[in-house]
Amino acid sequence: MQQGGYAMSKDTVMEPLNPENGTRDDLTDLLREGAKRLIVEAVDAELSATLSEFDDYKGEAGHRDVVRKGYFPYEKG
Repeated sequence: MQQGGYAMSKDTVMEPLNPENGTRDDLTDLLREGAKRLIVEAVDAELSATLSEFDDYKGEAGHRDVVRKGYFPYEKG
C-alpha cells in the first residue's frame, strides 16, 4: 500500500447500462425477459377475470357491452 494513498489504485465504478439495449450479462437478460412475460400474463389474467364479470351485460341487439378492444384482428363488415 502506498503511503498516504488509498488501498485501491484503480477506479472500479462501472457505468450503468441502458436496460432497453440489453446488458452484457446473460443471466440478467434472462431474468428481465422472464419478469416481462410474468407481468404480461398477470395483466392478461386480471383483465380476463374482470371481463368475465361483465359477460351478462348485453345491449338491446344482444351484443356484449363490455369487450376487449384491439385483441383480435379487425373484421371488416
